[in-house]
Amino acid sequence: MAFLALLLAMVLEVLLPEPVFARQRAWVARISAEFEINLAALGAPTWSAWQWWVPVLVWLFVVWLIHTAMQAGMLGLAPLLGGLFSVYVLLLGLRFKSLAQTLTNTQLFLNQGDVQRAQAQMAAWLQPEHSADPSVEGSTSPAPTEQAEHVVNVLMEEGVRRALREYFALLLWFVVLPGATGVVVYLAVRWSVTREREAAAAQATSLPSLLHLWAQVGWRCFLSPRGMQYLLDWLPTRLLVLTVALVSQFDDVLLAWRVARVQHPLSNTHVLKAACSAAIGLPVQGRPGHWGRVEYLQAFRTLMQKCAMAWLMLVAMLAVLSAVPRLAG
Repeated sequence: MAFLALLLAMVLEVLLPEPVFARQRAWVARISAEFEINLAALGAPTWSAWQWWVPVLVWLFVVWLIHTAMQAGMLGLAPLLGGLFSVYVLLLGLRFKSLAQTLTNTQLFLNQGDVQRAQAQMAAWLQPEHSADPSVEGSTSPAPTEQAEHVVNVLMEEGVRRALREYFALLLWFVVLPGATGVVVYLAVRWSVTREREAAAAQATSLPSLLHLWAQVGWRCFLSPRGMQYLLDWLPTRLLVLTVALVSQFDDVLLAWRVARVQHPLSNTHVLKAACSAAIGLPVQGRPGHWGRVEYLQAFRTLMQKCAMAWLMLVAMLAVLSAVPRLAG
């Protein structure tokens, strides 16, 4: 049932228009903000590092309660209702269509020499997370935005990250954990990371890297929102790198992955950037993730579409195999 629900969600994400779930996503963000508890203001500053868990646990409980009620309620319709609810939750997080459309439109504008429209397209897509994510290399670069190379670089830097966190990682955790619990935990942790960066930006401070936190507090760095996101992204990143290698240059991608893993420990995005760089023809000795030419934008879009198609075919095959015993019985 999980693979059938996943296949349905992947197909609907392509067919439905992007703004359909925009209002629901904004509503979830507002509700999550209400779940926040400022433990430092309540006189418990030593526990303030744990307060980000509150929205995560609340949403996990709410979704589990709804799913359990559906499973226990409508007798014959229980599996169907539970599956449809899981599909709805997954669709709230999937944004691959938005990525593909943005890459296509931006490439079209740049080929026409209309850099201003390409910049506007990029800015509209990057909001609201872009301003709160200082880890996007080049996003605060003083280079003039009218340069096409700057647009391509920023767009693809963020495209690698969002392809992982708004599609492939969600698909994996939907299968690994029962119902929609995996998707809810992943989305809630990702939201906590965004809120942490927004708070740092509001105070005009910069967040230390995860590697720096590891040097300071050791394994406890994984109890932070960014540490938890690293753990949740670790397996999807490796599976996506493997997919990139299978649909492109296998040896070059694996070599780039090994080099990036040594150069950037505790970083999933750098590993994925290096793999994509090798897949579209950039040398391993180059700067992973720094594409500057418009041709690389098309190559990256094609690469991500191939990876998505590979995962779709795998899910379809698993859905058929999981349905055969039930039909035979």
